[in-house]
Amino acid sequence: MNSAAVFRGDGLEMGLVMVAAGSIILGWLAFVEVELARFSAVNTFNTALCLFIILALDGYRRLGNDLFRPWLWIDLEVDYKPMSIPLSTRMLPYWIEYIFLGLWLLVAIWLFFRPHQFITGGADAGVYVNLSAHIAETGRLPVDHDLIAEMTPDEYALFLRPTDFYAVATHYWQPALYVTDQTGRLTPQFYHLHPTWQALGYSLSGLDGALYLTGYWALLSSLFFYLLLRRWLIGQPFSRLFAMAGLLGMTLNALQVWFARYPTTEPLTQFLFVVGFFAFMLWAEKSYEESLWGVLAGLAWGSTFLVRPDTFFVLVVPLILIAYLFIRRDLTGRVWSFLIPLIVLPAHSGLHGWFWSRPYFLDVFGFMGRVLLRNGVWVGGGLILGLALLVCIWFWRDTLDRLLVRYEPVLKWGVILAVLLLAAYAWFIRPNGDLIFSTNRFSGTEVGNYNHENLLRLGWYLSPVGILSAVLGACLMVWHFHRRHWGLLVVGLIFSLLYLYNIRNNQHQIYAMRRYVPVVLPFFIASATYLFVSMAHSRYRFVSFLVAAVWLYGIVWSARGFVSQVDYVDLPAQLGEAAEQFESPAVVLFSQPDTVGVGDFLGTPLYFLHGHETFVWRGDTEDGAATDAVIQRWQTKGYHVYWVPLPESPAWPLDPSALQPVGELAVSFPVLEHSLAHKPIQVQNTQWRGEIFQVQLLTELE
Repeated sequence: MNSAAVFRGDGLEMGLVMVAAGSIILGWLAFVEVELARFSAVNTFNTALCLFIILALDGYRRLGNDLFRPWLWIDLEVDYKPMSIPLSTRMLPYWIEYIFLGLWLLVAIWLFFRPHQFITGGADAGVYVNLSAHIAETGRLPVDHDLIAEMTPDEYALFLRPTDFYAVATHYWQPALYVTDQTGRLTPQFYHLHPTWQALGYSLSGLDGALYLTGYWALLSSLFFYLLLRRWLIGQPFSRLFAMAGLLGMTLNALQVWFARYPTTEPLTQFLFVVGFFAFMLWAEKSYEESLWGVLAGLAWGSTFLVRPDTFFVLVVPLILIAYLFIRRDLTGRVWSFLIPLIVLPAHSGLHGWFWSRPYFLDVFGFMGRVLLRNGVWVGGGLILGLALLVCIWFWRDTLDRLLVRYEPVLKWGVILAVLLLAAYAWFIRPNGDLIFSTNRFSGTEVGNYNHENLLRLGWYLSPVGILSAVLGACLMVWHFHRRHWGLLVVGLIFSLLYLYNIRNNQHQIYAMRRYVPVVLPFFIASATYLFVSMAHSRYRFVSFLVAAVWLYGIVWSARGFVSQVDYVDLPAQLGEAAEQFESPAVVLFSQPDTVGVGDFLGTPLYFLHGHETFVWRGDTEDGAATDAVIQRWQTKGYHVYWVPLPESPAWPLDPSALQPVGELAVSFPVLEHSLAHKPIQVQNTQWRGEIFQVQLLTELE
């Protein structure tokens, strides 16, 4: 068998590619609408319809009558050495694959679409959800708070909390909502592509639409991960069977399930990265000539910059690509199809951070700048080496080309040795090194920093067999270095090294694990799958099936408890019942002992989801006169003022006879324990209670 194998792609692949391309373009357009304060679900849905028609017509033009056949020819030549057995005997019939995917879809829907009903403030997930409601209802990102606009700077100390960003925001109203000027305008934290999409979901079906959206991204990401494995491994023995095993490993692991239910940015980021890996693989396979694949890869990876600020390491790929093509004298204009999105979208994210989220932008990049300054010797050395490498590439590229060919095995062995040594160090040595242990400060308390156990903790969710298989698979990917998988390999190794070195831990262990979800998790699953396929290519075929079965069993076993547990169940309904006790228009004042506490957790959704003005009172008994003046101003404007003291909170600073009991604020919900030093196992019932008092008209009391 001398000819290269050709993969017959199907309608599933082309359909998902159109969905991905349309989603990326649509999300970017909606994001721009939010920035321009012109967001409208109707406009966005009309745009989606136009995109669907355009992509469908283009697909029909390209595929013609093949669109209606069970198999669609999508040529993908394979450079791997063909094996002795015919290709047809190594490929499953399409109907078996579709039956498997149909059953998988039912399981994935049950796993992913049981969202944690996280609507509370004080944490990223809840702020995203509440912000999506604001965007859907107002069409804009900044929050104009009329009552804050009326406050004097002296009154800020009673109802707002000071920040460290004095140059751009002196106070914040609730966590992640900064007061950036004297007009009462609040600047939301973060980059905002994720809440923009949630706003579309909220426009469709309210709060449920915003909460279910992360499950949708996890579902699409898992499907694209399967397409990635299926394309990548074609020509290898039992490629589709192991691709199915990889899909199960991706779907059934605890991290994927947990964060598919958690309304944070990780599933969307994972979707964009996996689509980028898939498109980049096809673009590279065609010698970087099919510009549409390059555009899709650039758009997918570039869009990650609109979701979060820590994805810029992906820019290593275009830098390596440019250097390689320059050395090989193959750098042509076709590369711009990939590079332009990776220039425009990161630039857009920088402008967005500066103009729409400046406190967050300065905090993130200020922190990065401080880290670089603290490691000035290493940074300076890296810059010098980088400059020297550029000089060598520019002046001696022919020599470098010959050296790369001659010493390719040496380079591969060097990388493999580094991967093995780092993995052994992270698993066996680093966890026992007390000198690495340090502490982080969160909310005024010292919390242990368990970075020295990062790889072990990832093993809690992927199993030790999963970690070992991923490490060995990554080494095999290095040894079989190929244009088909080099993008996945380089980005996967970079993000693994970054977060396994420092995950920036916090007091909620499972929540900290979210940083592995976008890249590290799919990379570890893909690497393990590659190991099994490579073993099946040898005389150890039976062993490959056995190890793959043990690997899957370990992943499923490690997911016990995470599959069945749903956090914050019934919290939206309970909060809705509590909100009905406040007569509109209402101002709800929480008194709490903590810097960030229940008043912040419940005050945010009471404002965004139920329309009640809320504040956390941050004064003391000596601030009675100033508090009295503000409350009288609110009452004069027609607001009903309520006081909600929480346990051990500061006392009411005015006449106690002004308080009239009207009810009780009581919510309770199950949550997985917020453990730090061990894998969370126990389910705890959280209760928040506080008596509700209505403040009588103070002018009448006088």
